[in-house]
Amino acid sequence: MIYLGGRDDIEALCLAKRVIRNPGINLVVYHLTSEDHMPNLEYVLDNEALEEVKKLPHYGSKNVCYQKLIVKDSQGISTILRDIANEHDFFIVRRTHDSDLPQIEGLAKWTEFSELSAIGDLLASPDLGSRAGVLVLQQQAKDK
Repeated sequence: MIYLGGRDDIEALCLAKRVIRNPGINLVVYHLTSEDHMPNLEYVLDNEALEEVKKLPHYGSKNVCYQKLIVKDSQGISTILRDIANEHDFFIVRRTHDSDLPQIEGLAKWTEFSELSAIGDLLASPDLGSRAGVLVLQQQAKDK
């Protein structure tokens, strides 16, 4: 799972935690973040959600892993995705990303299929040569 933060990522993480109830499935949460993030309510909610991963049974084994990776820009994300694209059979990503995040800004310009999100589009790109499936999640919109 690729985790950048926000409501859609929390939703995707909830699904990922349900999926690993199957003993044949392993979960790796790649938390891509920057060094200069602003502590706000969303940041607190993200940290709470990620701490729950560390409380899961089998955390720290090959079944459940968490990796915090510091990225400065879209090139950093692109490099990480290229490195891990063929290590996994399946990726869960969120659909919406804040376009003002420096990590996403450059990727968004090159996104061919916006419904996949910038991350999902790159993972599905033939340029990576990955055969992994990509599930793109979006939190349900609330009625006004």
